[in-house]
Amino acid sequence: MKTEKLLQQAITHLRSLILKEKDNDMFLHSPTNDIKECCSQSAFECFRKELNSTIHRNLLKMKLARNLGKPTIMNSMSTCTEEEIKKVQCMSCDSYPMVSSKQFLINLQSRLQKAYSRLS
Repeated sequence: MKTEKLLQQAITHLRSLILKEKDNDMFLHSPTNDIKECCSQSAFECFRKELNSTIHRNLLKMKLARNLGKPTIMNSMSTCTEEEIKKVQCMSCDSYPMVSSKQFLINLQSRLQKAYSRLS
């Protein structure tokens, strides 16, 4: 229940951010939607790292980054066991494509919605 609420909050923050975000000249590394299931956590770490690099006194982004840092959200990202995660080769954050900040937020939102739909 707590995880669902945190994910819902994060998705709500993201929706607001997406509406406010201009397609500016800032580009971020963004995991794509076709990543392997067992790479979900490492992809999510990349989202967090990139989001943290853009905070710049934006309260909504700060709240979102704080929410995303909670272990319950991180643990909801993957259905794989520790062993499976160790065996798979995941991409490093720097090897994901660069996208606009708005597209980055949209990709993050779809990743969170996927995790949320698994819970419900």
